[in-house]
Amino acid sequence: MESNEQCVSKYIVISNDCTSGQYYKLNKCEFNNPFVWNIWWYIDDYVKFIKNFNNINFNNYETLLTNDNEYFSDYKLKFNPLTYYVNVDNKYKIAYPHYISKKDYVDTKYKVRLDRFNKYKNVCETIFMLNEKSWTSIEDELKFINVITPYKKFLYTSHKELLKYKNDNMIIIYKENIDYPNSFKTFANILTKTLDRQ
Repeated sequence: MESNEQCVSKYIVISNDCTSGQYYKLNKCEFNNPFVWNIWWYIDDYVKFIKNFNNINFNNYETLLTNDNEYFSDYKLKFNPLTYYVNVDNKYKIAYPHYISKKDYVDTKYKVRLDRFNKYKNVCETIFMLNEKSWTSIEDELKFINVITPYKKFLYTSHKELLKYKNDNMIIIYKENIDYPNSFKTFANILTKTLDRQ
C-alpha cells in the first residue's frame, strides 16, 4: 500500500514487520526504502543486515518463491507459503507475506522503493525498529540492542528489565501488555511522537 500524498519523510524507517509501513501511512509519506510494509525477517538476519547496512549492494537482488526454500520452513507455518521473498546481495532473505503469488508486484515495489532509497539515503536519517510482538523473544531483543551501528534503534518491548540499555541511540519503549496486532499502529504512533520532539 502506497500513500496517496507524496510527502518526503526526514527518516528512512526500517522494521522487522509492518510497523514501518504504518509509520509512513500515518505520516502520509511515500515509502523511501524497500524494507517497509509486509516484510518478515529472522532476527539473526535482521541483526546482520543492520550491522552491515553500509556495505550491502541493494541493487543486487532476486525475487524468489518462499515455498522453494527450506530456509523459510518456520515462516511457512505462520504465513501462506505461496509468497515471495527478495534475496538481497545474495545474503539477506526478506519475505513479503502479504504479497501472495505476485512476483511482478514484489519486483515492481522493490524497484520503485529502491530508487527512492538511493535518492534519499544520504539525506534522511536511518532508523531501525524492532517490535516484540513480531515473534521475538527477550534473547532476540538483546541481540538487537547489542548490535553495533551508527544508526538510531527503537525497541518496543514488554520486558521492563531491558530499560537499563536505553540511551540516545537505543530508544526503548516499554509497555507491560503489548496488544497484537494493534502493536504495529501503536509503535508507529509512538515513533512519530518521539521523532517530532527531536
